[in-house]
Amino acid sequence: MATSGSNVTTPDELEPTDAENHRTTAGAQNDGSQRGAESDADGVQTRFTADDSPSEQIIQTVAQVKGVEPTALEPLYNVVDPDALDTLFADPHVFDENPVVATFTMAECRVRIHSDGTLAVRDTVEPE
Repeated sequence: MATSGSNVTTPDELEPTDAENHRTTAGAQNDGSQRGAESDADGVQTRFTADDSPSEQIIQTVAQVKGVEPTALEPLYNVVDPDALDTLFADPHVFDENPVVATFTMAECRVRIHSDGTLAVRDTVEPE
């Protein structure tokens, strides 16, 4: 089981990783709910709207990065409160003046969700 940790930070405190600077556009994965998803060898960045459940989008995106079905993942509630995420990030752009970012680890992936509707998931396991 992956070690879990979470925090909330401002976008100014985030530094893009090398992988986040080298993306290519990818088609929708899994259930097709990931509009405009971008992926690279280590992860996926996608956007969600007010019609999407942020917690469900996280589960789908982590499953995509890990190459497994969403049901194969540990429950999101073992890592972070899904209801709190859905409440905080339910309406992208509601925090335009004071953006909010939450980062945590799930299934050996670094998950970063931003109040502008951006979700980035990056695998933290080095390929063999």
